Amino acid sequence: MNTFFRLVCLICLVANAWAQTGTELPGPPDAQSERDQRRSDLRNALQSQRQPAQAGEVRRQLSPQEREELRQQLRQQPQAADKARP
Repeated sequence: MNTFFRLVCLICLVANAWAQTGTELPGPPDAQSERDQRRSDLRNALQSQRQPAQAGEVRRQLSPQEREELRQQLRQQPQAADKARP
């Protein structure tokens, strides 16, 4: 029994050590630079979207009739999805 307990503890310790994640190794330099470039592009796109709203640009708003049409479309979507399911 004592040997069995030690074996189980040893297996648990090994499994725990194996499951530990080490520091991530950096990928190839090209992959890292592509990732940084993509992040930079996304950041610039988000900033450009925010700037017009901050500058006081008036955005188009839906009329009450357009809102009602949109609500009606949204109500119909789940019904269409439910009918498509087997």
